[in-house]
Amino acid sequence: MSAPGGARLLLVEDNPGDAELIMDLLSEAPAAHDPVIHVATLQAAISGIRSLDVVAVLLDLRLPDGSGVECVSAIRALGDELPIVVLTGVDDDDLAMSCIRAGAQDYLSKQDVRGPTLRRAIGYAIARAAESSLRRRADALQARLAAIVEASSDAILSSSVDGIVTSWNGSATRIFGRSPLDALGKPSRDVVPRPVEEVLARARKGGEGGTIGLPRECSWVREGIGTVTLSLVANPLRDSSGTVVGLAAIGRDITDQKAMETKLALSDRMVSIGTLAAGVAHEINNPLAALVINLELAGEELSRIASGTDRLEGVLLELHEAREAADRVRRIVRDLKVLSRTEDAQRGPVDVRSVIDSTLRIAQNEIRHRARLVRECDEVPPVDANEARIGQVVLNLVMNAAQSIPEGNRDANEIRVTTGTDDAGRVVISVADTGCGMSPEVQKHIFTAFFTTKPVGVGTGLGLAITERIVTSFGGQISFESEVGKGTRFVVTLPAFRQAREVAVAETPDEGPTRGARVLVVDDERALLRGITRILGDGHEVIAVDHGAEALRRIRGGERFDVILCDVMMPQMTGLELHEILRQEGRGDEERIVFMTGGAFTARTRELLDKLPNRTIDKPFDKGALRALVRESVR
Repeated sequence: MSAPGGARLLLVEDNPGDAELIMDLLSEAPAAHDPVIHVATLQAAISGIRSLDVVAVLLDLRLPDGSGVECVSAIRALGDELPIVVLTGVDDDDLAMSCIRAGAQDYLSKQDVRGPTLRRAIGYAIARAAESSLRRRADALQARLAAIVEASSDAILSSSVDGIVTSWNGSATRIFGRSPLDALGKPSRDVVPRPVEEVLARARKGGEGGTIGLPRECSWVREGIGTVTLSLVANPLRDSSGTVVGLAAIGRDITDQKAMETKLALSDRMVSIGTLAAGVAHEINNPLAALVINLELAGEELSRIASGTDRLEGVLLELHEAREAADRVRRIVRDLKVLSRTEDAQRGPVDVRSVIDSTLRIAQNEIRHRARLVRECDEVPPVDANEARIGQVVLNLVMNAAQSIPEGNRDANEIRVTTGTDDAGRVVISVADTGCGMSPEVQKHIFTAFFTTKPVGVGTGLGLAITERIVTSFGGQISFESEVGKGTRFVVTLPAFRQAREVAVAETPDEGPTRGARVLVVDDERALLRGITRILGDGHEVIAVDHGAEALRRIRGGERFDVILCDVMMPQMTGLELHEILRQEGRGDEERIVFMTGGAFTARTRELLDKLPNRTIDKPFDKGALRALVRESVR
């Protein structure tokens, strides 16, 4: 073998005379492929092709270690892109065709070959090999793209200009419920839902401004699945002259995404409603506290002077009824606060029976026209949970029970709420109804978000899904049993709180004042200030101020107070800010603060209150609770 460094043509010829002749012919018309590498055997040719940059092979079909088509096949096996020109002394058309089929680009007879002919054959072979290589690459790319399209999770389809479907991938089958056999060659209007066809038809006509590049949402109801929502991008296909010749479309199934967006929007709305409810409760609590106190005081004063006078007794009765109405408002606001608190992440001991009572009062209007409410709540330990979230669980279950019973036959139906403990000491809450019950098919989906059998506008399908999530987040379990026509019973099991819980007393019997205490009252509600002053003024020295700055001025001026009753939420300076200033000044006055709260706390405010050792009293409060709190604070 001769091996010049720049040689790129490989001559495979075992006859030295023929080899010399061919090399002479090649030298008659110099080209970029000179000089030529010459080998005499098939194995030498294979070795040269593997180690050298060979641009084309001139191959004799009769070699010491191979002959005929097998020589072509052996060299072709080294690479699809290598040009092969067969040179042989046998002029046989059948052999020539066999060589071409085996991968040779040309077949030349040694008797007829000339220099220019040989050069053209080599050039032709190189061009054909390049063309074949490009075609193979294009085919491979097309196959790869087809595989990608088929594997895509998006529906990908195309149609002709008259709307006949020309391509249809696997995801189109999944989303539209039509196999390629049912879709290909059919008008797209017959195989896709109408909302989708409207977008496709607009794209075939050129759309707006010649294209529809932005996604369009299409929704339809598919039998057995429900509502399907697709984000569809459709564009017209144009030829080189700009004429629309077809359509390409990609549709992404965003049904789950839309469901999540709806859920998040609902969650955001519920947070907003909860915040609003807390604010309303706070605004009501201040005047309500003043109302309760003054009604109570007015009743006491009139009682002392009534002396059997009929007219005054009537006034006393009216005041008593007004006080009862105010107490009802107070309970409603307290119940509202349970469900509107924003400190969802906070956990601690929760009095289940108290939460149930509050929740049942809220749901009473929904229940009373449908069923008798039976409450059998045994004393149970507190649970380790969040009060607002447990209230939400009970409310969801009670409302679900109520809505399963039609209105109008109250005495024949019952909603029964019970509490107890199981053998492991866990707290068990049961809500049972005599409603319509659930079929086995419905039971499979009741904890699935957005699944509902209720009419539009009655339910979102989130209540039981949220209930399950809340219960499990607190380490509990929820189960149910139901029978069509007989009713349903849900059972919630929650871990008990293992630490002793200090339960605040909402209303404390009035055991009389502790005389001699000096009390500073700080609140921006002046009517409430006057009421507190009248309650505590019988035996205490009461200083009332309507903003934190005045309280701070008096304390800094050297005034000493046994108790500082301070509202949490005030303009200019909040109760917490006053506490922090006093703490930093280091005289210990902040330790005598008792916070009065009306709700509407931010998460930050609640966190700060929980960290402080100071006592609190919720508005509105009665005089007995207030006097007892002062009495306890000055002992």
